[in-house]
Amino acid sequence: MKAEIGLVGYGRFGRLIARHLAKRCTVCVHDRRKNLRAERFVKVMSLDEVVQRQVIVFAVPIGELRSVLKRVRTKINPDALVLDVCSVKVEPLRWMREHLPPTVAIVGTHPLFGPSSAAQSVRGKSIVLSKGRISHQKFTSLRTLLRRSGLKVLAMTPEDHDRWMARTLFVTQYLGRGVRYVISGQDSPTTAFFHLQRLMEIAAADSPQLLLDMYRYNSFAKDLPQQLDKELSSILNFRRNR
Repeated sequence: MKAEIGLVGYGRFGRLIARHLAKRCTVCVHDRRKNLRAERFVKVMSLDEVVQRQVIVFAVPIGELRSVLKRVRTKINPDALVLDVCSVKVEPLRWMREHLPPTVAIVGTHPLFGPSSAAQSVRGKSIVLSKGRISHQKFTSLRTLLRRSGLKVLAMTPEDHDRWMARTLFVTQYLGRGVRYVISGQDSPTTAFFHLQRLMEIAAADSPQLLLDMYRYNSFAKDLPQQLDKELSSILNFRRNR
C-alpha cells in the first residue's frame, strides 16, 4: 500500500507537486475552489481529512497560509511532518511554529523551479530546506529522500534564504517587470538588448503576485527598490557633475 501525502492547494505548483509525488505515493488533495478539476491520480478530500495525513504540504499562496494554519490547528495530525513551498521562509516558519501543535515537525522548503522548467522531471533541479522544528534525524532523512529523487538540496537558515532571495529573485522580478514597461514592443540586434528581453521574459513567466509577496513578507527586500533608485540616480548625477 502506498504512503499517503496531504496537499493543501492545487494551483499550478500544487499540480506539479502532485504529478511528481503520485509516482511514489497516494496524493490526497484539498483546494478551496469548489469546482476543482483534479487529475485521476489524486484523491480529493476535505481540508480536515487532508491534514490527518502523516506528511502534509501547504502549497497555498503566502498571503493565505496563516489563515489556513489557524483553521487546521486543532484538526491536524499531531505527529505530522509539515512543509510549505513559499518563496519566503522566515515568516511562514514563524507562523507554523505559532499555530501548529508543538509535536508537529516543521520544515520550510523553496523549490527553485516551477511548472514550466520541471514539467517533465525535477532531476537536477534545486530546492532549499530550512529547519523550523524538527529532529536532526528526521531532517536528515528528508534531505536524503529528496536527493534520491534527483533534487539538489540546499540547506540554509530562513534568514540566509530570505536575504539570498531578496538579492536574486526579488531583484530579477523587480527589474524585469520595470524593464517591461520601458522596452515592450522594441527590438534591437545588440546582445545587451537581447539579455534585457530575456530578463523581461523570465519575470513575466511568474505571477506578478510573486513580486508583491516577496516585497510584503521578505524583510530583506523592503529597502531594495529605494537602494536601486538611489544607485541609478547617483550615476546620473555623477555624469551631470563632470
